[in-house]
Amino acid sequence: MAPKALVTGASGLLGREVAKSFEYAHWEVVGTGLTRPNPPSIIKLDLLNGEDIKRVLDEEKSAQRILLVLPVQPLCSELRLNIGKIHNDFEHMNYQAYSTIGAANRFPDSCTKDPDAARAINVVSTGTLASEAYKRSIVLIYISTDYVFSGKPGEAPYTTSSPTGPPNVYGETKLEGEQAVLEATKGADKGVLGVILRVPVLYGRPEATDTAPSAVYAIVEAVRKAGRLKESEASVKVDDYGIRFPTATEDVGRVCVDIAKLYSEQAKAGSGQNDLPRILQFSSSDKYTKYDMAKVFADIVGLPTNKIAAWDPTKDEEEAKSTTVRPYNTQLDTSALKNLGISTSSLNFVAWW
Repeated sequence: MAPKALVTGASGLLGREVAKSFEYAHWEVVGTGLTRPNPPSIIKLDLLNGEDIKRVLDEEKSAQRILLVLPVQPLCSELRLNIGKIHNDFEHMNYQAYSTIGAANRFPDSCTKDPDAARAINVVSTGTLASEAYKRSIVLIYISTDYVFSGKPGEAPYTTSSPTGPPNVYGETKLEGEQAVLEATKGADKGVLGVILRVPVLYGRPEATDTAPSAVYAIVEAVRKAGRLKESEASVKVDDYGIRFPTATEDVGRVCVDIAKLYSEQAKAGSGQNDLPRILQFSSSDKYTKYDMAKVFADIVGLPTNKIAAWDPTKDEEEAKSTTVRPYNTQLDTSALKNLGISTSSLNFVAWW
């Protein structure tokens, strides 16, 4: 009988790719979603309802252990657009155009505006899920973020043991989610049943229902807007300060499968050993600012870049008033994965689009 994976948030960008990766690896996969369930492949689960979590775990747990993969939650996740569709879809997009693309319209802002909601999904529900999974001897992989680190100049790359220092509510709640998982699964008698996987900003293939704005959608809109500007009009400013390491959801899915195989085998053996690390990190090595990405997108679709201006938010008085602080560089060290024999190779950002 094939091992079983229960993937929460399976109707979202990352969750879909994680589910596909387990299917390709011949696991039995059951996904969960709240607003877009599609039985039997995606069942409805309200992660804010503890009784609902217990019900689903009991219904899906078989004689074998099941693995829980917890993707980045919808409240503060990021959606990505396949640039291959940009040229045809430009006139059909209905996203607000920005004259400055920096902090605008990103999910960390939604966490800052509603910290209680952020903690409910990123911390409380995560803790409940981890606790109930542990009671049933289920391995759980919690997807976290590079935003648990401060990202101050000179600090990166960060190892799994580097001091944390989240710069905003999003990072704070994801770190608290990590702590909830580690606390709920700290027993020494069952082996490692809870593992954290930190990842950076993601991109992947969306579906028509993925309508939430994101950093990359904003960059795409910036490129589109810049291409329409007259010479006399002001250029579109795009962040050329913060360094990002965009990573494909396909790669994250593959790494999740590799982690699942290793950790579930140890749990299945019932050895009670705790020699596997409880925190892991994965990232591509592709290094870009948003301005760099804008130039890539413009080149792909054949639009001019003369009206796209590099912008440093640290020198902008209005941006300084923002309550959502963003890090400069949160590059993740992936040596912990390599030490386990798990490949940290990744798709090339430009080639993928």
